[in-house]
Amino acid sequence: MHQAPNGAMLMVALPEAQIRALITAPQAIAAVNAPDYSVIAGPMPEILAVSKRLMEQNIINKQ
Repeated sequence: MHQAPNGAMLMVALPEAQIRALITAPQAIAAVNAPDYSVIAGPMPEILAVSKRLMEQNIINKQ
């Protein structure tokens, strides 16, 4: 049996449409909490890479 990779979640302070433009599979929107706050989920390395890109653009995000 295969083991699933470690996953992570990341809160992002952007509208859902903008987040969708930033992520690709296997990353996905896990929840839309407010018009400008959503949570993405996916494998840990990919989520950390998204977080780094967002921080470089001064976009609020929190794991």
